[in-house]
Amino acid sequence: MHISGQRPITHAPSVQPWSKTSTPSKKAQQPIDQTYNGLLVCPGDNLTTLSLVEKSPPPKREVFSLEFDSQPNPKSIPSGLNEAWKKRGGDEISSSLSQLMSGTALSTRGGSLYSRVKEGELQNLDFDLQFQCEESGKEAGSMSRSINFSDQEAPYVEHCYFRLDKEFQKGGIAKSILSNSMKMYDKLGIEKVYLSAGLSVGGYAWAKYGFKPENKDDLFRLYDEVRSNMYSLNLNPRIYSLVTGLLNCDDPKTVWTLSDLQMPVTKIDGEQTTLGKALLMGTYWNGAFDLKDRESRERFEQYVGSTKQDGEVKA
Repeated sequence: MHISGQRPITHAPSVQPWSKTSTPSKKAQQPIDQTYNGLLVCPGDNLTTLSLVEKSPPPKREVFSLEFDSQPNPKSIPSGLNEAWKKRGGDEISSSLSQLMSGTALSTRGGSLYSRVKEGELQNLDFDLQFQCEESGKEAGSMSRSINFSDQEAPYVEHCYFRLDKEFQKGGIAKSILSNSMKMYDKLGIEKVYLSAGLSVGGYAWAKYGFKPENKDDLFRLYDEVRSNMYSLNLNPRIYSLVTGLLNCDDPKTVWTLSDLQMPVTKIDGEQTTLGKALLMGTYWNGAFDLKDRESRERFEQYVGSTKQDGEVKA
């Protein structure tokens, strides 16, 4: 069978192209059905047309982008976006974002949203928020998150940025915001959170929260930075041997053990700190948090339950 994309012919040629003396058969002289300008199909000597199936309409896609100057107003959220979010998380978007500040002295100062919805299903939601002190109105920090549902079976979040100004780093504010974030992720069915641990203390702080290097390549790159920090410390042989042994482990959760090292040390600039901070502060690594992993959840809950200074972190 031969299939051609040409318009069907409506009469047979007077002479067969393969023979100058042959005459067309009566069957070949019969007109071809012209009711549809489709594909020309030639099964043997019979000429006919093949009907085309009409394409189904493309899926309905909606893109939403908006900015707000203070708390997000529920009335400013498009209904299509709000309904798609509620299907995933139960609450309205404005309520979900406001709850991130629950238990703190902060409120939302402004921000922006960007989202895509396909056939009523949320595909992603990216948001940036600025914080302020509720009492004074002073700027307190900012955060940026990207929630992705493109894989409906394994949705994930990227912590793009989190910053808290120094005067607001006490009292567990950062821990409250992160704890509230995890509660929102549970409602949304999020399985993993990704981030880049950096800035001044991020390489140390995110390990305390239960994040770990995303894979072994990231782990070994982190180990190189840890060794560099270790060589700048005047460690006694026993502690040096302990750290060296840890850096031979290929389990990403080893970063937790490193961050938990509480031995007092003196940095090259004379600063007194713990060994875990000295080894991990200033490092940069790609991290992940598995919300389905029991050990990670237990470590997170234990750390956010403490009231130590939070610090400035990136994620």
